[in-house]
Amino acid sequence: MQVSQINGSASFKGRIMDYNTRIGKSDLMNNSYWQKNSSVEDTLGSFRNSTSGKVYFADPLEKVSDAIKESVDYVVYDNEPSYPDVNEEVSKNYFGTLRKNFKNDFEDVRMYYYRREMGGFADKAEAEYQQWQAAECVRLYDKGGALRYQKEATEDEIAGLKNTIKAEEEHLPVVKAKLAELIEKKKDADARLDYNYHRDNTYKALLNLINSPLNEDEEERTFVGAQTGKVKKEIKKYQTAIDEYKVQIKKAEEYIQSFPARMEELNRQIKNKTMMVENIKAKLIPLFDELKNFYAKQGIKVIKK
Repeated sequence: MQVSQINGSASFKGRIMDYNTRIGKSDLMNNSYWQKNSSVEDTLGSFRNSTSGKVYFADPLEKVSDAIKESVDYVVYDNEPSYPDVNEEVSKNYFGTLRKNFKNDFEDVRMYYYRREMGGFADKAEAEYQQWQAAECVRLYDKGGALRYQKEATEDEIAGLKNTIKAEEEHLPVVKAKLAELIEKKKDADARLDYNYHRDNTYKALLNLINSPLNEDEEERTFVGAQTGKVKKEIKKYQTAIDEYKVQIKKAEEYIQSFPARMEELNRQIKNKTMMVENIKAKLIPLFDELKNFYAKQGIKVIKK
């Protein structure tokens, strides 16, 4: 039996430490000796009446004496963490949509038994065996890591494609409404352009008439010339607007016309990627069964909370 070594040289003997009395009990979780499965016993009011500013972090399985409890405000116990339920939890990470790295759970168990071994309140051989067992769970779980990553990445791609379809479907009526608006604006600009062309022709004819040597009204010639210039600016303005409307109308029409083909392509990609996910799940079955069978062989039980 091989037990993977855990780095670190910290002592795991029970220890009395200070805590921030202004923050109170919640400050205990900021201590490096706090564990995920730690629990707290308040000693104030039962073993002592005044605040000491001290907390005792106990070793796994340690029976904390009354003398220690009388000298601190809290006792923090290092409780045994549970293995994750292989059928109800871990399986959903292989075959469902649960995004959780259960390697951390197995490592929590392994580290607990390491602390248990170092604390000296448990059978050393049993603690080492339990470390090996948790390490084996890590090894077996890691065997499916690459496939689980591929599955989740593909599921994310599917979700992205579905979001794209939803966004496109929501955008389509907006484009249709915009197209109708652009068509109306172009009709108005066409009418105004046509009107100004008539004005321009009228002013040209009038200008030819008043430029006659017989017309001595200089003010009239100046006025008609100025109006002719204004009309030409109006013609240029509406022609520019019409050209822009044409571009936008064409773009909107192309979007609407290509919409069914885009939806078909997106749905085709979703179908293909869904098949990829199912193929990955099929490859994960024997890897999950290895871990599940190891649970059964070792008699690993889930601690009910």
